Amino acid sequence: MRFFNYRVILLFILILLSPKIAWAETVRVTLVADEITYDYGSKQVEAKGNVRISYKKTEVESDYAIIDHEQNIFLATGKVKVIKDGDEFNGDRFLYYLETQQGWIFPVVTEVTDDEIEGKLFYTAGDAFIKSEDILFKKAVVTGCDLENPHYRFSAKKVEYIPGDKIRMSHVLYWEHRVPIFYFPILVISLEEDSNNFGWQLGWNNYDGWWLLAWYTYYFRNDDSLMVRNKTTEHGVDRWELYYTNEISSTRKFTSAFELADNDKIGNPNDDFRAGFKFEDRTHPKLNYETTLDNWKRYDISGDTYFENEYNFTLRGQSPYPFLALDYDTIGIEGKRQINLQESWRYNFGSSSSFSLRGRWFYDELRNVPGTDDPVRNYTYNSSFDKRWDRSQLSIKAQESKTIGYSSENVIPDILYTIPQWELPLLGKIKIVTQYTDKEKYNGNTDQMTEGQRLALNLEKTDKLWGKGSISLDNKAYFRFREYLVDDYLSELNAFTEELNLTNKFTDKLSTTVALSYTGVQGENNIFFDENIRPGAEVWNSWNWRGQHLGMNLKTGYNVETEYYYPLNFDTSWTSDKSRVSLHTIYHWDNGPEYQVGLGQTTLEAALNPKQDWHFRLSMTYDFWNQTWGSKMANLQLTQKVSKNWKVGLRATYDMFVEDFSIANASLIYDWHCRELEFYYDWVEREYWLQLTFKVFPMFKLNTGVDPWEYLNYE
Repeated sequence: MRFFNYRVILLFILILLSPKIAWAETVRVTLVADEITYDYGSKQVEAKGNVRISYKKTEVESDYAIIDHEQNIFLATGKVKVIKDGDEFNGDRFLYYLETQQGWIFPVVTEVTDDEIEGKLFYTAGDAFIKSEDILFKKAVVTGCDLENPHYRFSAKKVEYIPGDKIRMSHVLYWEHRVPIFYFPILVISLEEDSNNFGWQLGWNNYDGWWLLAWYTYYFRNDDSLMVRNKTTEHGVDRWELYYTNEISSTRKFTSAFELADNDKIGNPNDDFRAGFKFEDRTHPKLNYETTLDNWKRYDISGDTYFENEYNFTLRGQSPYPFLALDYDTIGIEGKRQINLQESWRYNFGSSSSFSLRGRWFYDELRNVPGTDDPVRNYTYNSSFDKRWDRSQLSIKAQESKTIGYSSENVIPDILYTIPQWELPLLGKIKIVTQYTDKEKYNGNTDQMTEGQRLALNLEKTDKLWGKGSISLDNKAYFRFREYLVDDYLSELNAFTEELNLTNKFTDKLSTTVALSYTGVQGENNIFFDENIRPGAEVWNSWNWRGQHLGMNLKTGYNVETEYYYPLNFDTSWTSDKSRVSLHTIYHWDNGPEYQVGLGQTTLEAALNPKQDWHFRLSMTYDFWNQTWGSKMANLQLTQKVSKNWKVGLRATYDMFVEDFSIANASLIYDWHCRELEFYYDWVEREYWLQLTFKVFPMFKLNTGVDPWEYLNYE
């Protein structure tokens, strides 16, 4: 026997039992103690006094410890503290198998921290089983309250804690002080998202009166689950729903759904039934899909039965795979159909080219085209192909939109080829844009079809003529060529523009630009392609101010030959730490009786944040020419602490156009030490409810919030 004295450090290599493992892995264990002895015969290390053992991500502190080389175990006794991944476990004994990375500590008093846990979670347990990253507690009590007599706690026969994922308990009692309130065979607290296996919501509204919505999900050992959901109102049981989810694998699951809808409150003694399924597959990292089918057996007021079906298929893909969503519904006694198909796809051919396709097709037998018995049908799609070279780019687009009985517009194709910079003899560096467009329009009101093609060429050259100090002078030259063929009528347009831009920067904040140009036009504009190239001389002037808080821009122009004054555009904004005000308006000069005069569409926006959690926004749009309001909205959102334990919240949106609130709710929140109790009232929907939130994991609530349906695992 060899003896080592006070405060020595023994660093040794433990060779695992299996010869195969022994050659593959060596395990480093560091031991520090007041007194350490090693027995060559038994191959045991014995440590006494202030023992500290470090192994991978586990540290153990104790009064006494034995490490057995033959059995690959170590045993710590006395006052034991185990630190694993930042969590601390306290007990009297700790036994750990180095080879399997499994261990036991008992009894357990510990505080657990996690990135998904706010604060600390307190555990007491008869013993704890540690395997790799997972921890299993037996006969445990869990709470987030740090008082000696906690406000609430969960007692369970078994608790499985998976860091960053979930806390799973079996045979659970929920206690308020010393009173048991609820019992759950299985309780799962998710640490990843706002979804847990039970919840309830109590409230009142004008339609249902008092109502209670509750659900519970039972998780089987293989992670299959059975969820029951119920909504009860003053008029009786309205809906019972049952969902069974089969976890086929970690990425695939199948859900069966059954529902009973009570129609007593609408005077129908017959109940409606639903049976459906949902299949989800997320095996492929860039391509997953899900499909649902719901079948309803319904009764009309006379007691006759009819069936409704709802089918959905959704394919969610990332490049190079597409997105596709199909909804097919048969509705009502007559079984009328609604079909909605949406798709989008983008495919990248390397880094220099790509193709995209987007579209939607809709068919509705519940609505007819005005004046006919034809169902409403419409579709729209557009596609584009882009190819980039070092000094040029090609873009090909096609788009089509059609509504039966109304109108349509098709562009097939629109080809655009751009050379950003090309050096030509005598001309120097110019930008070249060529374009071919084939377009057709159908006007449903006049039943008139118009078809046309356009061939376009743009040449643009920019030169800096002079620049000294705060003044600079630029020259721009444009050549535009158009050839149109509209309804077999051929026309051409040639335009050449020479432009000078003089910019004077008075200060760092104030500058002005004067642009003088002359355009010579030969041929005629074609309104079918929405082009408006005006001939003759033009002058433009713009003023810019960019201060620390204030910014302004003003721009207008005048065409000498047509005596046309371009509208004056004015933008200004004021910004500070707590507020922002912006104004945009347009003013139309007098150009004769056929043009509008005066202010046009004007938008005012104001945002005020007087405190950190106080937000006020006002938005108003008014068209002075048509004398109509586009929108008048006021938004308010604030949270205010009124005392040590109480705070109020207010959220409202007032539409001044309809003179009513579209959103209006208030909440009163009580800080109940380790929890928050919230009373919520919505005076638009005329309903209110209560919510209890646990601070240690705020995603776990005895109430799902404003919209509980979105948290359920099947819809």
